[in-house]
Amino acid sequence: TFTSNFIKFFIIIFLLSNQLNCCIASTIGPRNRLTNRRNNIAKCIKSKYGLYNPAITVLLISNDDGTTFKMHPNVRLSYSSTVNRRHGLQEPGIIELSPGIFWLWMRTGAGYQYQSYSMDNLNTFTPPEPSRFTSPDSPMAIERLDENTLVAVYNPIPNYNGREKTRWGAGRTPLVVRKSTDNGKTYPISRTVDRERGGYVDIAADSKARRIYALYEDKYGITDHLAV
Repeated sequence: TFTSNFIKFFIIIFLLSNQLNCCIASTIGPRNRLTNRRNNIAKCIKSKYGLYNPAITVLLISNDDGTTFKMHPNVRLSYSSTVNRRHGLQEPGIIELSPGIFWLWMRTGAGYQYQSYSMDNLNTFTPPEPSRFTSPDSPMAIERLDENTLVAVYNPIPNYNGREKTRWGAGRTPLVVRKSTDNGKTYPISRTVDRERGGYVDIAADSKARRIYALYEDKYGITDHLAV
């Protein structure tokens, strides 16, 4: 069932996180399956980071439906910005926009989700750059509902100088969902999920029911569940 598969993939990611001594962005979902082979899965992770060791993004590939993963030897994405450099490129996600063309996004402390593209079936990636998605130091989650529909859940307001922030959440408010019906070219449809605080979000898609399930932490540190 959908629920059991979601739990199974969450366990796989938890085990990978401990084995590789790194931090996994999110669970594996339908967005991670490659079109060139049914059992191929692509997954991005980040290394641990510190003040003098900003996070980098690397890529894991599975050719056996997630049973084992190998790290891509040529993909190590970093950025040279001196703004909040200790954060680096964190909590990445990846989705296949069309056969062989991939879009990768990454949390930063520079006011935007950063992005990178692969146009050659994951062999190389473009240099990371700011995306259209403004953001505080907070992750973004994206899932695919069908061939043309993508749904993004994230915090849209960056931590600009002078912004008033609550004592919880590091500026992770509000939490919004945006919908694209043209395979990510535009995201004209939006809805507020939580106006007070919502962070550490992850989502899963149920294409048959046309629903997105979101898990996030509210201002009390409680994980909320939402069906969109």
